[in-house]
Amino acid sequence: MQQVLFDVTPLSTGSRFRGIGTYASRLAEALVALLARGEAPDLALELLTGRWTFERHAAGAALPEPRGRPLPYALYYTLKHTSLAAHLLRQRPALFHATDPKGTPEVPGIKTVVTCHDLIPTVLGPPYRPTWLPRAVTAAMDRVRYRLPDHVIAISDWTRRDVQAVTGLADERISVVHHGVDHDHYRATPERDDVDVVQPFVGSDRYFIYVGGFDERKRVPEMVAAFAHASLGDDTRLLICGNAPAAIQAALHAQADALGVRDRVVLGGFVPLEAMPALYRRSLGHVMMSTYEGFGMTLLEAMACGAPVIAADASCVPEIAGDGALLLPPMDDAALRAAFRALALDPDRRQTLCQSAVKRAATFTWERCARETLAVYRRVLDLPGEHR
Repeated sequence: MQQVLFDVTPLSTGSRFRGIGTYASRLAEALVALLARGEAPDLALELLTGRWTFERHAAGAALPEPRGRPLPYALYYTLKHTSLAAHLLRQRPALFHATDPKGTPEVPGIKTVVTCHDLIPTVLGPPYRPTWLPRAVTAAMDRVRYRLPDHVIAISDWTRRDVQAVTGLADERISVVHHGVDHDHYRATPERDDVDVVQPFVGSDRYFIYVGGFDERKRVPEMVAAFAHASLGDDTRLLICGNAPAAIQAALHAQADALGVRDRVVLGGFVPLEAMPALYRRSLGHVMMSTYEGFGMTLLEAMACGAPVIAADASCVPEIAGDGALLLPPMDDAALRAAFRALALDPDRRQTLCQSAVKRAATFTWERCARETLAVYRRVLDLPGEHR
């Protein structure tokens, strides 16, 4: 039996609040469930956990809840190069799967799989890398990071193409495995307390919702401007969810003031996971005009909840959203303005998008992600069975 060590240590960092943390925890749970059903009897899975030191965690036990303040990333990656390397040398698993590729040590005799989420610093440049750091340097780092492991899992075909364009990685050393979505949590069926959950954010008003970050590629100010110019009336709001730095909050408030929509643009801040399905379900639509995503988890979450989606026809978004979203030219503010009006004023259009979104989201499951990940392990370990 071959031992696989699966890395959930990104949960010890700020990634616990981001897509990498969701990926690591949900995929771990799905892998454990598949192996418990005997789907890969020749593989033994253990989870790599820990904060300051790295420990094996029995795959049959509950995944430990993240505790304490998140580790700084610089410290975390240093620990991976040192403490993790020593741990791997002691334990000698057949295969190690790094869910966050940065800092992954290469240990002779141990097969390594890394997951690539995106290559944003290299592909987009400043401000995603320092202005003084040339693209050639980050590209060289990417080549080391993704050419040394035995295999790379890309979370979308878009990311795969970026990896191959930057690193020249051969086709046989990279596989596309899409994320899933937690359909037990994100579902379209309304709950009795949905109205009560939404009320503190937007009262009884209608609203569009944005969930995500505030860096340039997200185009949040442009979204606010398009919403203001759509002239939807005082009973329609734009709810912006996410941890915006104080300076960005001030800038968005000032912009909304200048556009005359200060009372209708709501900065919701960090929203507990438990509240998100209700906020998606009762919205007029989820808006995500990001010009670059490695995958775009909020797309799937919103679609699974039956929320109409307005999104940029850019990067991996068409690959993930399919016909479950209203896709717009990424920099076309007039098209976004028209889309706000179309969904706000046309309930039939919303219903059609809602049905398409739910159907599309249903094809993305963590079980499928886990099964395809197991196929990668088998291929890397040269075990019999179905390979991707």
